[in-house]
Amino acid sequence: MSLSDDSEYERLEQHYDNALRALRAQDVSAMREHATALLSANTNPRVWYYGNFLHDGNSVLGLAALLGDDVAAAKAHLHAAGDTPGSPQLDSFGPAMDLAQVLLERGEREAVLDYLDRVALFWATPEPNDADEKSRRLTERHRAKLDAWKAAIQAGETPELNHIGLDRLLEAKERVRTIRDVPIDDVIAETRFIAVSPSGERSEVRVEIGRPYRIDARESACPVAVYGMRFGRGPDMSSLDPFFALLNAQRHVGSLLRLRVESGWQLYFAPEEEEEELEGPLSLEDLDLLFRVRRA
Repeated sequence: MSLSDDSEYERLEQHYDNALRALRAQDVSAMREHATALLSANTNPRVWYYGNFLHDGNSVLGLAALLGDDVAAAKAHLHAAGDTPGSPQLDSFGPAMDLAQVLLERGEREAVLDYLDRVALFWATPEPNDADEKSRRLTERHRAKLDAWKAAIQAGETPELNHIGLDRLLEAKERVRTIRDVPIDDVIAETRFIAVSPSGERSEVRVEIGRPYRIDARESACPVAVYGMRFGRGPDMSSLDPFFALLNAQRHVGSLLRLRVESGWQLYFAPEEEEEELEGPLSLEDLDLLFRVRRA
């Protein structure tokens, strides 16, 4: 895939943002227009954001269908949303289940149960040979949550599904734009790479991770930034506790670096002395190993 000057991702993100704004305004025509454009352009399953856009684009189309009282179309989009392969974000936090929640409230229990089974494949299924005890425990907690929701639905109840709403995603993205150039106050880890663009330009890449902090009793976050390759300060990565927030920040860095390597950049460890020759470049497999990025 060619992502000259990030144009492909930026084009997809613009459609995504517009679809979420249309959802917030309950503008059915715009919801359909931008979500359809997003899904039509989201064609590379190997990039880190593919699963996010596949799930949420179908979710917006399903909600648009419900605003037009087309339950059959909404169920079809829920099924398609559940077919996402996952992503670093979806694997950690789970998807925004707005469409599933509304369908559940309308009595479409079988469609929602099928969707939850599909979500379990990326959110509640341990990775092969994962020796990390905390990671396994988190996966088990996701499985327990899904099982509890399914049991409640089968008993005729209407539980509240995943709290990550699409409206919160839009608010978070808007907050990110205000902090992009704000430096991290308390950097606890830093590393550097040398990047060579597809056109041969060489530049330094600096990765910074800040000290994780608690938001409240149930959520923590960790600041992270990748300076170089047209990145910058991004959103603080959140999770259940500071340990997992730190882990998500590390995986987020790996996802960004992987995106650049997939689009033709070369990445090397920065040498300790300027005259040293570069070793590498790092492969996709190297990045997966270094950052524990789950591949689609």
